Amino acid sequence: MADQLAPVLWRAIDANGNAVASAEANWYETGTTTPLTVYSDAGLTTPHASPQVADSEGIFSQVFIAEGTAAKVVVTQPSGGATLYTIDPVPNARVSDTDITGTSLTLTGDISVAGVGGFYHVTKDADQTRNSTTTLADDSALTISLPVGRFTFEAVLFSAAGAGALKYGWTVPASTSMRWNTPQSTPALYLNETQTLTVSDTSTNGIMTELKGNVRILTAGTFALQWGQNASNAADTSVLLNSWMRLQKLE
Repeated sequence: MADQLAPVLWRAIDANGNAVASAEANWYETGTTTPLTVYSDAGLTTPHASPQVADSEGIFSQVFIAEGTAAKVVVTQPSGGATLYTIDPVPNARVSDTDITGTSLTLTGDISVAGVGGFYHVTKDADQTRNSTTTLADDSALTISLPVGRFTFEAVLFSAAGAGALKYGWTVPASTSMRWNTPQSTPALYLNETQTLTVSDTSTNGIMTELKGNVRILTAGTFALQWGQNASNAADTSVLLNSWMRLQKLE
């Protein structure tokens, strides 16, 4: 096993934020001036030169050390010049010599990202039916608790509208702003967070509706798809099993 020092690729910069070509990284055991051997591969077979030299853009290649080793790095100007900065200890992440090959990455299990780039996904596990009401109400499954941020979203909804037809809207936290619609509308004019979309098809054989848009959440809270009949009718209107909604955090 080995530890990979983070960040994977990192750049030497000066006090003005400019990249320093051919900067040098001097590696030591944490809290000391005892030199530490660092490696270019997770198998710890190829040591880096000492000092490690950055490229013409000031970027250092990835660095690996023995598992459980704490490291300090002193980054200087080229040829042993003035010190730019010191990091002690350097953050690291556990890897094995079979995790990273240089050309591929093999992972086992799920990946979960809570910050930018993370996905939030829900799927309906059963049909849900309403009748004799035009009141919008939250779907029983298509609801997600969101943090503050900006998100892109999409939903694919399978329904059997019946004579009452169907309309969609949203529950959103306070101070939320949205732009959304269905790509199936012509023209695809956007709607905001307070507007609803009517699906006028009254087929009971099944309708698929796709919703897309983006949303800015200023107060953490519940983001939920709402739906109801467009015209009150005793015949059932249903949103069906396997309908789903997904959001991705952009910032």
